[in-house]
Amino acid sequence: MIEYFKPQYIGITISYNYGDVLKYTIDKNINLFKKWYIITDETDQETIDIIKKLNKNNIIEIAFFNFRKEINRGKATSTVQRMVHLLYPNDWIILIEADTFFTKELEAFLKEQSISLEDFNNIKNSQPILAYTGRIIVKDINEYDYLIKLNKERSAQYQKGNPAAGYFQMYFHKNYYYPEEIEGWPSDLVFAKKFKYLDKLPYPVIHLGEINRWKKAKTYKGL
Repeated sequence: MIEYFKPQYIGITISYNYGDVLKYTIDKNINLFKKWYIITDETDQETIDIIKKLNKNNIIEIAFFNFRKEINRGKATSTVQRMVHLLYPNDWIILIEADTFFTKELEAFLKEQSISLEDFNNIKNSQPILAYTGRIIVKDINEYDYLIKLNKERSAQYQKGNPAAGYFQMYFHKNYYYPEEIEGWPSDLVFAKKFKYLDKLPYPVIHLGEINRWKKAKTYKGL
């Protein structure tokens, strides 16, 4: 008899002085993750308080990085990747930005996956694959809620997706990390180029984070 099991997902997100956006996306993402590491600075009390308030079943772990000393997306991500890869060698890693959340279709698709033990062993021994997806861009959460009520979510701007775009990257192989020497973009591009194969998922994410779309957003845009 063939044994099957459900993949488990570990999230990694940077949210430095971005709590005013993160508070909208935590609830929409938290139910997929086995564990979700949100990276912030120890002085970012707004983000810390929001996580404590919305942390269902202690899914979220806060990982501190000294952004006051250096605004370095690559190093912050790599530091947490190295810890997570050791703690969760058999789980899938999802890098997702603080202003991005799963559509219901994508969340259901990922939860529905099942893998045989044989296929899992094949994955571990195969060439590395980076999964990515398209995105639906809306200017803010109010526009998204309005479109949902009208059942016109897809009327928002849709982009087919880019594996080099850091709003969503998913992978299994644990021997690749973000480049620490690159502070902001294109650290996600350099990371994506390390993978031999790319796999586009069938459903998109919602992305709220176009530059200048969020008037209240205080995060450094190089992240």
